[in-house]
Amino acid sequence: MSAAATSEQHPLSEDALAQIRSELESEFTRLRAQVDEDERELTIEGKSVGIQTAGDDEADRGAKLSQHEQQASLASNAQLLLAQTAMALGRIEAGAYGTCTSCSAAIGTARLQAFPRVTTCLSCQHEAERRR
Repeated sequence: MSAAATSEQHPLSEDALAQIRSELESEFTRLRAQVDEDERELTIEGKSVGIQTAGDDEADRGAKLSQHEQQASLASNAQLLLAQTAMALGRIEAGAYGTCTSCSAAIGTARLQAFPRVTTCLSCQHEAERRR
């Protein structure tokens, strides 16, 4: 068995799990604050976009709308990361963290440390990508 396969099969140690949990909790707190701020800004900006575009030419309105859409996209990405972080923390609490959701194999320490929100082992990830 190759070193990569052995690393993939090796489950997390308690210390590694504690470190990942701490990082995920910090990330959750940061993302929650970011999402809250994004929602406030988008609400305020959404209300003012209509008012601020009065008298603007078409190019100015388009630029303001484009900027608003870009901010909404960034906010959506932050919401997705927040949800993935919450799910990872939930898997830790349930004792299922580090187990592939597709095949139930151990995901592997290196993969989890690199991508703490990951839910599949490398083999299942490759299979999913191959099917796309």
